[in-house]
Amino acid sequence: MKIFLPTIQYPPDAGGVAKVAHEQARHLARGGDEVLVYSPHAGPEEILETEPNLNLHRPTLRARAILRLVPLILRTNNALKSFAPDFALCPTYRAMGLPVMLSATKHRVPYCIYLHGTELQTEHKSAPRRLIMRTVLDRAAFLATNSHNTRKLLEKLYPALRPSVVVVHPGVEPDRFSEAQLSPLRLSSRTNLMNRFAPVAAQEAVLMVSICRLSYQKGVDDVLRAMADLRMRHPVLPLYYVIAGEGPQEVEFKALAQSLGLNDRVLFTGPIGYDEIPPLLAAANMHVQPSRPDGDFLESFGISFLEAQAAALPCIGSDWGGVPEATARDRSTILVQPGDASELTDAIFTLATRPELRKSMGVAGRDHAARFTWAAHADLLRAEMHRHAAVAP
Repeated sequence: MKIFLPTIQYPPDAGGVAKVAHEQARHLARGGDEVLVYSPHAGPEEILETEPNLNLHRPTLRARAILRLVPLILRTNNALKSFAPDFALCPTYRAMGLPVMLSATKHRVPYCIYLHGTELQTEHKSAPRRLIMRTVLDRAAFLATNSHNTRKLLEKLYPALRPSVVVVHPGVEPDRFSEAQLSPLRLSSRTNLMNRFAPVAAQEAVLMVSICRLSYQKGVDDVLRAMADLRMRHPVLPLYYVIAGEGPQEVEFKALAQSLGLNDRVLFTGPIGYDEIPPLLAAANMHVQPSRPDGDFLESFGISFLEAQAAALPCIGSDWGGVPEATARDRSTILVQPGDASELTDAIFTLATRPELRKSMGVAGRDHAARFTWAAHADLLRAEMHRHAAVAP
């Protein structure tokens, strides 16, 4: 099958949407489909084959917001027409939903929109944007959501679309985080990280990690406050925190860490690449990301939780959105109420002081993560596309 995959977010762009688009493209191609990723960006035009069956076209598009809509529609139409796909798979509604609908409808190509949750809330606020979204979703051959939580939101906003929705959870590549892969990395990665703290920390330190966008929604500031509370109550607890990523609140979070007296216990690494994630997780003792509602943000799943569990790390997350679907409640992950400082502090202290619990939760997490693979994700999408392509007019 020839699959046209248009997306405004694709690596080296960071974030969950870019990661989903990348993994969909890679694993559909590895399954034998011919995939063209069409991803406009602000840089110079690129056309390359990134691996067998997978071609990436990154045309230059520097206009922003509404100004880019017309050129985006025209260029998407030309790219789809030239490639002549059997199906169009849109990994995100943002920016590409309307261009894909217009292009695919014109050339009689069935299409699917993969929904992440937050876009449903932002688009629903405006009557014109709500109408456009409803039209785009209504004309799709089928709709895929990243979680049952997102599906419930979609069906609440657009009840008539219920029959066309299928849940396709994001995945993980278990082999990237297997013990065979991580064991050779663990000592050197941990030593290198701990040597970046001042003063140099002992190897028996308990190391927490967050790999996320540095924004209020991810709860990094809540973790920092919990650390300060624990340090005051348990001054000998050797608790350290590595925060990997970038985002709008980075400067604010650094200032908060300093004001709380945590500069010797907190390390901001900045953004990290795809290959840097396994070594970082190998070095850590627990993964923490207590997301919370902020504006239209919805933590509709949690790929970072899957990767942490695949690396046998116990997790702390929020009992909210799609996080419970990405984790094994009480077995691999302690789920706390969003914004509940007391629950978060207690959860961190529990894992920090009970190494045997960390180990057993890590084993359970690895078993849980093995149920979610990108290969299975691609297989389910492929099966749906074949089914709907067979009945397309």
